Amino acid sequence: MAQKRGLPGYRRQDSLICIWNTATGTGEPVKKLKGPSGLREIIFCNDDTLFSVHDDGSIYLWDLSNNSGELLYQSASEKALCIAWDNSRKNLLAGSQSGTILFFNLSQKGITGRYISHTAGIDKLIFNKDFSMVASAGWDKVIRIYNYKEFFESHDFVRGVISIENPDARARSLFFTNDNQLVAGMSDKNIRIWETSPVKLVQLVCQLVKRDFTIKEWEDYIGSEIDYEKTCGNNQ
Repeated sequence: MAQKRGLPGYRRQDSLICIWNTATGTGEPVKKLKGPSGLREIIFCNDDTLFSVHDDGSIYLWDLSNNSGELLYQSASEKALCIAWDNSRKNLLAGSQSGTILFFNLSQKGITGRYISHTAGIDKLIFNKDFSMVASAGWDKVIRIYNYKEFFESHDFVRGVISIENPDARARSLFFTNDNQLVAGMSDKNIRIWETSPVKLVQLVCQLVKRDFTIKEWEDYIGSEIDYEKTCGNNQ
């Protein structure tokens, strides 16, 4: 279910996108859009347009004012599985069957970037509220959290991403809370929550350890690729 100002759209396996005006109180759709195959996901980008991704891996942009659809992407070898709309920058991201994040700038035609992320298909891709972070979940049971500017703009593929690699289950749903905690509904029937704020994480570590990391601890938990820094400012 996706909703925009009283116009919900419903995901159907018969390739129809049905849109209702909930203000009228009637049960009949005000619009029906026919896609090429069953729907995986639909996202409104404004009142009159929406994106859809289909079972055949295609992505469409629909103009609701004239009931027309434009094919944005289709590939037999790199099918799209999910999409996320960056409303602040007007970019579209798509998770593919190959584990790559596809980047679309709508002012340009076709794909403008590819970012290898997972070792298998990506079926969940979301932005946080202010579009500063992105999260993805794949068939490989890995969840990744990206700092948008560092990863997608500066191409810092070390500092720009946090990997959660051992949840022992696939994420069936993902969302960010208003304070940027990442919540995942898992296939093992658990709901898991991760803190994404480095400041809050450091505060939690310092409450438990009450001293700075040693260089070895830094390399074990943070990684040798990132320069060592004091964590708590107290080495007693």
